[in-house]
Amino acid sequence: MSTPPKVSIDQYLAALSKACKGVQTAARDEFVQEIHSHILDRLEVEGDHSEAVVSRILSALGDPKALAKQFTTDALLQRATRTTSPWLILRGLARWSTAGIAGLLVFIATLFGYGLAAVCFLCLILKPFIPDHIGLWLSPNTLTLGYWDGHLVNSFLVGTSLRPPIFCVLGTLGPTNGLVHELVGVWIYAICAVGAGLSLVATRLFAQWMIRQFGLKKDRPTNPSPRMMRGQSGYAD
Repeated sequence: MSTPPKVSIDQYLAALSKACKGVQTAARDEFVQEIHSHILDRLEVEGDHSEAVVSRILSALGDPKALAKQFTTDALLQRATRTTSPWLILRGLARWSTAGIAGLLVFIATLFGYGLAAVCFLCLILKPFIPDHIGLWLSPNTLTLGYWDGHLVNSFLVGTSLRPPIFCVLGTLGPTNGLVHELVGVWIYAICAVGAGLSLVATRLFAQWMIRQFGLKKDRPTNPSPRMMRGQSGYAD
């Protein structure tokens, strides 16, 4: 039996390894080794190690950059389901958001949830230093948790703003022409502490649930594991 063309296979695996950016070295090496084992398995089934057969197997696997992108996305999402770090969760969701509308919507919702937590933390930190400018502010048709510039006319409010029936933003909904009232006083500390904690936990649980339900099962076109690809490579065992 002839020996498989080592150069072609090594070139493919090298390109695959290089394209697996942002993945831990051990996970990347394991994935590349699995792909290598898969190629050898296909060659064993074929019983022919000619360049034409190797080329056909590599073509069935697909472009190494596309394969690496699938693996990197899945690896980041898997990691996101096991962490409490907002950064790692957002990193995985940012990668998922490039794959379709579902990932994009989850990323935006998660970004808003963590943004709300950040506003609460900032209010806790800044309230002792500028107590007259941090609070829960009621202005005409708008409720804002955050900063008020102190102007009685054309007031500018920045934070988490809610304007019925549906407008809710991080930032500002624009200046207001009416009076501004602070609603909660020193209770702002308790409200922000509870709000920050609940936002962090609820956002993490939401993001991880969405990843498990849609990111790792339905929206991924293929699982990059060779065990799964054997049924999609165009060859029968």
